[in-house]
Amino acid sequence: MHTGLLDKRITILSRQVIDNGLSKKETYAPLKSVWAKVSYISDGERIQAAIAQRQISMRFVIRHSKSLSLNNEYRIRYDGRDLDIENVKISDDRQWMEITCGARK
Repeated sequence: MHTGLLDKRITILSRQVIDNGLSKKETYAPLKSVWAKVSYISDGERIQAAIAQRQISMRFVIRHSKSLSLNNEYRIRYDGRDLDIENVKISDDRQWMEITCGARK
């Protein structure tokens, strides 16, 4: 992949639990902003996701980072929308991360 395709800015959000002594509140805070290639999921993949009862809508490709271990505990903010991370794949050459996201439930 050519780095020039990473033309959109996304923000990775990390889950935080705030305990005020009486109750705990879960929130998500910005962790890191990165450049990404953004694409919408194809209709065929949407149908497969619907069969699995998931609402997958977008895919992001970012540079791989050893310091960034993403999983479904994180979220992606893109274009003012927060998306749940459904799956993360690392390329064989360990240069790229492909993040599949779904609409917030």
